[in-house]
Amino acid sequence: MKKIVITIPENLTLASIARGLSDAFRKNGFFVFETSSLNDTVNLHKIRPEYIFSFDYEYFHNESLIELIQDENPPKLMFYFTREPDNKRFNSVVKKINSSVFLASEEYKRIFSEGIFLPFGVNPSLYKFLFEKYDHQITYIGNISSDKKAQFISKLIKKYGKISVFCHRDYFEKSLNTVIDRDLLTSGEVELFKASYKGFLKTEQEVAQVYNTSKINLNIFEDDEPSINYRVIEVLASSGFLLTECNETLSRYFEVGKELECFSDDTDLFDKIDFYLRNLNLCQAIALNGRKNVVNNHSFKTRVAKILKSMQ
Repeated sequence: MKKIVITIPENLTLASIARGLSDAFRKNGFFVFETSSLNDTVNLHKIRPEYIFSFDYEYFHNESLIELIQDENPPKLMFYFTREPDNKRFNSVVKKINSSVFLASEEYKRIFSEGIFLPFGVNPSLYKFLFEKYDHQITYIGNISSDKKAQFISKLIKKYGKISVFCHRDYFEKSLNTVIDRDLLTSGEVELFKASYKGFLKTEQEVAQVYNTSKINLNIFEDDEPSINYRVIEVLASSGFLLTECNETLSRYFEVGKELECFSDDTDLFDKIDFYLRNLNLCQAIALNGRKNVVNNHSFKTRVAKILKSMQ
């Protein structure tokens, strides 16, 4: 039975993805050992794994992994870049190692054209939720601390008043400070912004419940973010209706208007929010189609199958 070591990132979302891939490798007959820079308790020299799966540059933060790669018969190293690789660092180190490179975004191929596109996956069973009623009108889950997202949420507050925002409290406070410092909202609208904060969701089931019971779930992309981010996968896995910023990759893997909906600018965003709030039956149909796509094509099982195929 082959052995693989998987690095577990500090980032909570990436850690969840790493553990999902670990489980899928186990189901494919691998002995899986998890390690991290914070909890390096695995005796890698004793294990002698055939493969190491590293998220981004996590490998470089783990002294045991570095020592193992320098052995006379090193394991095969697999890099999974969930952010755009640093060009200089990539070319000077990664390309010199016996490695395979997987990319969470097709755009990263400009750094490494031979990299294999591997979008984020999910365990659909963790997000299965039986819809009963709507609890939220318009929802955004995730870090809103960037200027782009602070402006995005502010526009929604101006148009619709209080919405539902779930994220770490620190991220919300940073976004709130940006809103106030840049005078993005009036004093009354700032109070609506504050009232929109609903807390932090800790488990997949909590996330699934919110996505499933929201009339409209929103998504936008940061410049360095994968073209199919984890929010896309989680909303659809939860049978939630997703209205997302457009990009070419997204429209190749999901049918726009049937499995999710896209917007191109603020006018298009507001028009589509207004339209779908009046057509909730259509939202539910699109949401169910989106989940079917994720179950069939975007599970950890399908991601590991692609990884294993690349090993042949």
